[in-house]
This record gives sequence, structure tokens and C-alpha cells, in this order.
Amino acid sequence: MQRMIDLCLASVTVCLLISACTPIPAIQPTNPIISQPEPLPVTSPTISPQPTSEALEVYPPAAWAAIEDLALHFEINPNQVEVISVLREEWPDSCLGLAAADEMCLQVITPGYRILLGTSGQRFEYHTDLSGGTLRVIGDTVLEPIKPGLDLDKSKAILAAMQAVNQATGIPLSEIQVASIEAAQWPDSCLGLARSDEMCAEVITPGWKIILDTADNIYIFHTDQSGENIRQR
Repeated sequence: MQRMIDLCLASVTVCLLISACTPIPAIQPTNPIISQPEPLPVTSPTISPQPTSEALEVYPPAAWAAIEDLALHFEINPNQVEVISVLREEWPDSCLGLAAADEMCLQVITPGYRILLGTSGQRFEYHTDLSGGTLRVIGDTVLEPIKPGLDLDKSKAILAAMQAVNQATGIPLSEIQVASIEAAQWPDSCLGLARSDEMCAEVITPGWKIILDTADNIYIFHTDQSGENIRQR
């Protein structure tokens, strides 16, 4: 019996020795599975289109009348006049809130615009009615109403002549130059340019003789003082 026990112990000892001598296989590292993030969609940045000259703000006729008036006064191209602001207003009287000391004004609300323009290092505030037919201006150096503005009667007559050329030919106002303007005393209400079938009042009519120049033509106009009555020679 003892012999059997000894043999068993010997067998166990041998097995243990064999196991101890057998090299343990190296554990191979496994590459971890890393989930890749989903690629984000590529979007092009939104670019706001730059305004073209055609898309620039279109000012009301009253603003254009003020621009033309200031340009004519300084004898510069209207493109050289800076438009600082154009605001709608309700003027308290027919003098657009800029009555002179000796002037009578109708006390009636007059809708129009307050237009701030700049040129030659100066600023000018124009008060206008809705159409621009009535203009008053404050200079930034004097800050007093100028009556009747920057020689407004002359400027309105010139503007009327320029608009007549523009409507007849399509030439932009900025491309029409004033060659000369002279005060005149027309012999009748037809400004000395009566048609053969027309009756004219034989009354001296003060006004202007205006010569305009374009790239390919010259235009001669007779007007009254304000430019409301205008004829082309």
C-alpha cells in the first residue's frame, strides 16, 4: 500500500515538474477597435453678394434735385456730392421750417424730406417737399436759412432743361454739362419761341437762356425764372 502511495506522489511530482518547465505562450496584444467619427458634411461659407452699381439705393426725386442743386452751385459733377442721409419729414409750413425773417409762409403741414449732403469738406442740410420742386438749404458754416437757397431759381431752371434732354435722348443727367446760363428778359409769355399757331401774352417774362452740352450735341433752352415754363430752340 505504501508503495502505491509513493508511486502516486512520484507521478504528481513529475507532472508538476513538466508543467513548470513548459514555456507559457506569450499573450498577443489585440488591437483595440476604435470607432471613427462620421465625417462632417463640408459646407461652403455663405458669401453675401456685393452690391452692384445697379443695386445701389435709388434716392427719391427730391434727393436728386438737392444733389443737382449743390453740384450746380459748386460747378462739380453730381457724383462728387456725398449723400449722408435722406429722411422723411412733415414740415410745419410751406417754407419747410426755414422761413426768412421777412417771409410769410402758409401754416400747413408740408410732407417732404430732410437731406444731408456733403462736398468740398462742408455739409449742407436741404429741406424739400415730396417732389423736390421746393428746396431750402442750411449751410454748415452759417447755419442760417439761405433764401431762396443756393440760387434755387437758377438751379431749378437748369435742372428742368437737363431733365428735358434726358427725357428726349435718354442721356443720364450726370453726362449733361451746363455750357452757359444767362439771365434773359423774354418779350412774351412764349419766351420768344412762339409757334406759328400760338397766341402769347405780350408781357416781359424774366428767365434764363441755358445751353447744355453732351458728348455729341448742344441744346439751347429758354425758360422762365423757375424753369416751369421751358422751350427748346
